Amino acid sequence: MTWGAFYLWLADRLKQRENGINEARWLIEAVTGLSFYSIREQPFAEATRPRFEKALVELFRGRPFQYVVGSQDFYGYSFKVGEGVLVPRPETELLVEAALQWGKGRELRALDLCTGSGCIAIVLAKHLRGDFTAVDLSADALSVARENGILLDVDVHWEQGDLFAPVEGKMFHLITANPPYLSEEEMAHCPIELTYEPSMALVAGSDGLEVCRRIIGQVSNYLERAGLFLMEFGETQGAAILEQMKKGDWQKVEIRKDYQGKDRFLYAIR
Repeated sequence: MTWGAFYLWLADRLKQRENGINEARWLIEAVTGLSFYSIREQPFAEATRPRFEKALVELFRGRPFQYVVGSQDFYGYSFKVGEGVLVPRPETELLVEAALQWGKGRELRALDLCTGSGCIAIVLAKHLRGDFTAVDLSADALSVARENGILLDVDVHWEQGDLFAPVEGKMFHLITANPPYLSEEEMAHCPIELTYEPSMALVAGSDGLEVCRRIIGQVSNYLERAGLFLMEFGETQGAAILEQMKKGDWQKVEIRKDYQGKDRFLYAIR
């Protein structure tokens, strides 16, 4: 049996999953470390079968595919992920793109809050000039973020603590944040895959805005004049976010949408 034939067998097992056909190919590439298209005519390595069978069991128990393979692509880079670390989402790439467009050609002091896997901070450090700091409350998340920083060869200051506490007294030109923004009710009815991800990176009180409000309430104390603040939030929270922003001193405040046309992140210039 060739890898191509094994792929057909694997895809058939995964066909009930929303993205099962692609997951079959990605799983082969994760196990072998090779492009599927480069090996599909080669003989299947029977010794790898137990790894595939274990992966299938985990997937059908509801474990996220990214945790099963141990990585997730984000903005063209592969990031290590696992239990204790939020899986990077495609919509967050739009926040990163906005930061890159604004920051191009500048020498920046940049801060990323609730950094998780470090994906935002690392991509910014790969493409922009300056000094980059990333903060997370979770020691487990920061351990993975540091490893991703090493793997992707960037210099980021990783700090453990609650939001701005580790950077007290410092000022930044760019502040990004992807805080938890699910409500307790939303989490109670979420897909099983989401229950594997750290709740502290997902849930923020009864309305999901607890952490967003705290960030908005403090961010002006750390953002330079004419600096940019970007924050992701839930698709139904745009109006509430705008209401909170009325309390601050801002030149420009916009709600920007994701790939599905849903409100997704705040773009604000002090």
